[in-house]
Amino acid sequence: VQAWFVEKSPKAAALIRRNLQELGAGRSEFEVVAKDLFTFLAAPPQVRFQLVFIDPPYGKDLLEPTLEKLLKTGLLDDEALICAEVEKSVDLTTMTGTRAVELTLERDKTYGQTRIYIWKATRNA
Repeated sequence: VQAWFVEKSPKAAALIRRNLQELGAGRSEFEVVAKDLFTFLAAPPQVRFQLVFIDPPYGKDLLEPTLEKLLKTGLLDDEALICAEVEKSVDLTTMTGTRAVELTLERDKTYGQTRIYIWKATRNA
């Protein structure tokens, strides 16, 4: 599997799956999981990701708890990149991660009402 998609809504997950198939992605190239992200992170698969994109619902303050759970899972490859899209009022410029994983803010950019963060996650020895 090359790419994983975690989507809470079964209807949206089915649409993602259908779009990937229509784009010609082979079944071994993706995994679509129809689960709440926190349920998924509570029992993560035995894989490592180089890139994680997080797009939580606006106004729910879910980015920081999502990052905290993600950093504790062991899902991140060495020097993985984490990209998050949130509303512009979310300020996580000082997010440093956990003892096992350190986050370095690589990019913080605002586009209208949207804020994009990109962090590099580095494993501490």
